[in-house]
Amino acid sequence: MSDNTKLKPSLRYSSQLGCIIDSTLSQEETKINAYSDIPKVIQLIKDKNGIANYVRVYILQVPLPKFPPVIIALIPNNGRDSADIIANLHKKLLLEIVSCPILSNIGPVIRIQDPKHAKKTARNIIMSGARVLTFGKHIANFEHFLNLVNSPTSVLYKNDVIKLDRQDNGAAYRSFCYHNLAQCLNKNEIKKGYEGELVDSYLNREICPVERIRMCMTAYFFLRLWRYHIETMTRNYPNFMFIQQNFMAIQSFSIFNSLSESMVLLVKSHREYYPEFPLLPWMHGSEACEHVFGIARQIRTDFDFAELLQMISKISHYSKSIRTSNLLDEKEKSVREGII
Repeated sequence: MSDNTKLKPSLRYSSQLGCIIDSTLSQEETKINAYSDIPKVIQLIKDKNGIANYVRVYILQVPLPKFPPVIIALIPNNGRDSADIIANLHKKLLLEIVSCPILSNIGPVIRIQDPKHAKKTARNIIMSGARVLTFGKHIANFEHFLNLVNSPTSVLYKNDVIKLDRQDNGAAYRSFCYHNLAQCLNKNEIKKGYEGELVDSYLNREICPVERIRMCMTAYFFLRLWRYHIETMTRNYPNFMFIQQNFMAIQSFSIFNSLSESMVLLVKSHREYYPEFPLLPWMHGSEACEHVFGIARQIRTDFDFAELLQMISKISHYSKSIRTSNLLDEKEKSVREGII
């Protein structure tokens, strides 16, 4: 799994690697053979705008309980990598791992979008205001969320709608939860499975694989029928309907389609290649990456690439201790908690 996080821009010399790190240039380009090379290399990095502002982490996560994540690659970047560049990095990393003799019989490689990120994407599509999502004679826009949050029985918080944090998992959950959808439907009776079935098919721990596939395929065909409807309306009413304005972005559409297809492939691969292992789809997201970043920011709030490299061993030990219950996280009593 892979994810990106912000770095503190900085340049440092690494005595172990013999080059200047914290840049997006290759090791050969930043190699230091003599003291006089340092100003030249720094100037080269500046000329190529190669100071890293982000780092992409690749983590190996065994989808079974109590297996700590293993950091296998840290790649500094400037946050402007194209999809082709990222895809090539993925392929290179996968080929190097799969070609290892120890993992020669690894089986199929399935790409899986992070379900929680998909839920945030779905919420942000409506909240952005860049498009008017059209469903038949109805639309979905920011005003609907504003009306919901102003309701006295709303489950949404003000900050879920006004001055919202687009990366807030809790806000995305509340947007698609059962009670919020019930309010959208004027409190009519709805089934529990109505709460964002596509994401729930990954995160729910109490349903069988067949039910997961049904939930994903429901979302899959709904998205395709919705797009077909908008395309048909665009052809019939070219002056009023546009696929670019009345439907979600193609990137978002691809994310949801990929999430639907991946569940089917995941169930099939487990049945044919890993029948002795349980299927735990909620462990196939990028939460391990976020936990690594979270632990790193607990150690140091703002860090550069060199400092992150130094923290890897601490992060690894911390993760292992948490999973083996060898680390107790006891909070001291706050003054505001009063006397117990």
